[in-house]
Amino acid sequence: GKDVDWERMNPLSLDEDSPWQKYHRDQELRTLIMQDVTRTFPDQAYFRPARVQKMIGDVLFVHAKVHNSLQYRQGMHELLALILMAVEADSVEE
Repeated sequence: GKDVDWERMNPLSLDEDSPWQKYHRDQELRTLIMQDVTRTFPDQAYFRPARVQKMIGDVLFVHAKVHNSLQYRQGMHELLALILMAVEADSVEE
């Protein structure tokens, strides 16, 4: 079997490489993103459904993880929201 580094795998570990530290950082990022997403164009009904908010949040989270040097910045949710609305408006129903 594999040797497990239980010190690193401890949920209370402060080791930066701990999977738990990474998990908590990801949760903080998701919370930050979703705070903005839930405020996206409040007067537009299109952005209220959980499905749309989840889609925007997921795209922004993945973008932040893939482009770590850019990180997530306030306002990105509004840019993505407009792009998403335009793409869906142009899509063809099957």
